[in-house]
Amino acid sequence: MTFQRARTDEQRSQRRRQILDTAAAMLTEMPVAKLSLNELSRRVALAKANVLRYFESREAVLLDLLDAEIRDWIAELETSQTER
Repeated sequence: MTFQRARTDEQRSQRRRQILDTAAAMLTEMPVAKLSLNELSRRVALAKANVLRYFESREAVLLDLLDAEIRDWIAELETSQTER
């Protein structure tokens, strides 16, 4: 993969989504305690400092993933309630 700087808001959004998707995939392979910024940055092919441009810490990545999961769960609950 050739590195290309994310210059537009859309590209930054895509890069952020790529980091989150990779972290989510890592959590299917390992416990949360084993997920490190070093391994995450290696898997997304970015320097750790560049990952930290999008998220200030490993915990920020995990909180973003948790927030997305909760929003999806609430949407599912609302859908199931309207179907009754």
